[in-house]
Amino acid sequence: MPISRTDNGGRDFNAFWAGQSISLVGSQVTTLALPLTAILALGATAAELGALQAVRFLPFLIFALPLGIVTDRVRRRPLLIAADLGRAAALASVPLAAVQGALRIELLYGVAFVTGALTVLFDVAYVTVVPSLVTTERVVAANAKLLTSSSVAEVGGPAVAGQLVHALGAPFAMLVDAASFVVGATSIALIRRPESSPPSARNRALGREIREGLAASFGNRYVRAVGLMAATYNLIETAILTLFIPFAIRDLRFDPAALGLVLGTGAVGALTGALVATSLGRRLGIGPALVVAMIVECVAFVPIGALSEASPAVASILVVALFANGFGLAVSNVHSVSVRQTVTAPALLGRMNAGYRFLVTGTVPIGAVLGGALGEAVGLRFALVILGLVLPVSLLWIAMSPLPRLRALGSVC
Repeated sequence: MPISRTDNGGRDFNAFWAGQSISLVGSQVTTLALPLTAILALGATAAELGALQAVRFLPFLIFALPLGIVTDRVRRRPLLIAADLGRAAALASVPLAAVQGALRIELLYGVAFVTGALTVLFDVAYVTVVPSLVTTERVVAANAKLLTSSSVAEVGGPAVAGQLVHALGAPFAMLVDAASFVVGATSIALIRRPESSPPSARNRALGREIREGLAASFGNRYVRAVGLMAATYNLIETAILTLFIPFAIRDLRFDPAALGLVLGTGAVGALTGALVATSLGRRLGIGPALVVAMIVECVAFVPIGALSEASPAVASILVVALFANGFGLAVSNVHSVSVRQTVTAPALLGRMNAGYRFLVTGTVPIGAVLGGALGEAVGLRFALVILGLVLPVSLLWIAMSPLPRLRALGSVC
């Protein structure tokens, strides 16, 4: 369902969508360039890469809940702009340090933590933007558009990152992401639709607000099911992804440019999933579409640890696996975020998303440390085999919930 300029908030949503699309491409560059900086420029070990990934997501455990309260008490758009500009400044410090000969793993830890903290702020406030710019019946279509952009970024971003790392060096590739955050901040500043004032925070107890946010996150049985599944999935998938890049570089012997191309072509699945998510939900029902997508995303990583040195056959298997994983993630994300936005009162959206992020992203640093430790203990290949076989366990949360029987968003209100 397209979002036209005649819709309520259509022009503003299109401006927001365009800016975020550019920012998402830049972020994909850093997703590859940051660990490659640690690997290629600093010779980081598996444990150090796990620590780097953990530090990047640790702020979700520390800041998510209090920032959820902040975003429900103040206007959200200035927070989004500040988060984007802050991330741009932090990322720009990496190439600056490289020029000065001061690049250290400790600096990468610091940059990862600062950008992670600002990402928490952005993500908590971000979920409130779409419902304020489009009508209720267009929320799924709007989320699908944003996820389509994310998927396109995943297609092109790693390939661009690989070429930039090859041509400029990993630290300097991160300048692209810094510039993209400036574009994202500008797109939010250009939104004309007035932002409604938040409810007065006077006489509102901090503890009560935290409890309200947690209740909004976990009190609803549908939100609770997707949250617990996502938390378990993120724990194990992060361990896999922490080991995958050094495994691809050191064991499979991919060069950065080839690895970027493989990751980019694999992400075509995410684009495909985002494009068909709305129609798939209409045909199968929201719940069945979620279940099918989650099964696909969970089984996709099973064969990765069994692969040998880079060859056309190995690259093809990786592309198929990443395509399937991206497809499943895209379809499930479109519908799970739409469910969360539909069942939550507008005044609680920030706190609900903070509690949800606290749960589902809070497991990421644990998974990163787990992956690094397991890789050091048993080797990259055997660790990936174990983790790929364990990942489908996360589906148990969905099997024990009413989600498989959910037909439409209206039935969860």
